[in-house]
Amino acid sequence: MPSRILEDVQPQQATFFKVIVGYFRSMEEANLFLSQLQREGQKGYVRELPKP
Repeated sequence: MPSRILEDVQPQQATFFKVIVGYFRSMEEANLFLSQLQREGQKGYVRELPKP
């Protein structure tokens, strides 16, 4: 599954990493994948990105 890791650096704060995972055909499919990650103890959210 395609993925990207983004580093979010803010002054005076801990570095935060964002992992962008996959392409999904629907919001429902993305939310099902998120549910699987949450069952494994991972935090996350689904966000629709603009199409290239």
